Amino acid sequence: MPTCIRRQAEIAKAYKVLALRYHPDKNQDRIKDAEVGFKRISEAYSVLRDPQKRAEYDRTGGTRSYVSYDEAEQMWRQFAREGGQQVEEDATPNPEQNRRKVMAWLFVLGLLLLVAPNLLIQVLPGLTAAVIGIALLTRRENASKWAWCALALLLASYVAPWAWRVRSSFEPMQGAQLHGLGESDSSVPVGTPNSGEEVVLSDGQFLRVADPAHRNGPVSEGWQQRMLAEMTDAVKKGQEQVLMVFSREGCPWCQRQLPVLQAMIAKRAGLGGAADVEAQPAFLAPSPGTAAVGMAPPPMSLDSAPLRVFIFYAEEFPYVAQTFKVEAFPTHIAWGPPGVPPLAAQGFLDEQNLEQLLHEVAVAEPQEEPSQTG
Repeated sequence: MPTCIRRQAEIAKAYKVLALRYHPDKNQDRIKDAEVGFKRISEAYSVLRDPQKRAEYDRTGGTRSYVSYDEAEQMWRQFAREGGQQVEEDATPNPEQNRRKVMAWLFVLGLLLLVAPNLLIQVLPGLTAAVIGIALLTRRENASKWAWCALALLLASYVAPWAWRVRSSFEPMQGAQLHGLGESDSSVPVGTPNSGEEVVLSDGQFLRVADPAHRNGPVSEGWQQRMLAEMTDAVKKGQEQVLMVFSREGCPWCQRQLPVLQAMIAKRAGLGGAADVEAQPAFLAPSPGTAAVGMAPPPMSLDSAPLRVFIFYAEEFPYVAQTFKVEAFPTHIAWGPPGVPPLAAQGFLDEQNLEQLLHEVAVAEPQEEPSQTG
């Protein structure tokens, strides 16, 4: 290729990159400066590609303006038509575009590193919304209102179910049965399970007991059935309050929930100290005048009885999680006196909400079975 032709191609390529970068349509936030820069770029291109204008520029030093803004816009459109409508920005983006792309990739990589592989499907809608949002922000001058509406709908479809699941209200689980639980979970291999009852020791330390038959040793075949039988027996006796907590691998809110559960277990076991008694919520405090001097104290209610917390990992108890229709983690199912339907709460619960959940189901009255008339 002759030198002059190669040089003209390089000039056209440079003009294409700069004109796209500084075109007023792509710089709505600083349109006045963009118009001036775009006109100067077009003027330089007009002079460089025309030998007569270039010679005049060399003689006079560019003392006059060679193109107006309208002429610059017309020249750009003509250039685009001659390029077959394939005018795209050069592969070398400006520093701002580089920064945005790097931030986008760091965001995606950080999100993938924070979540476990088995959670990838759960966060896929949010990840898609984030990628679309970043793409719209990097090219917001060309993004239509329909694209923004689509992003808003995608975010709403992802956030709305999450917000519904972490609602603070407690729902009764009518018809919840303990009979037959775990009979389909025997296929889970024996190893070092994550599930188990959270037990507080006399020194205040906590121990996760998965197999009641081997409290201080490794579990053996059938540990799921024995753990469920232990919990079922405690629910039926009604002398201790039982709380089921469903968790799973890689759940950050489940990890935050564990200290709250342990504090409640210790408090019910009398290891919380006087400070906990003083901080007792108002809805748990006895009404004034309920106990007269010299009278025997009333029997201990279930909401002040010891609390037994059984943690079930969905990977180890899939049938149990399916039976209770667990959709969010953590999910709490609190049991009250025999005959009272359990209450369920989804999402993280702080100490006050957890105490309220346990109290509401503990003081509930058993439902009377409808009498059968002949």
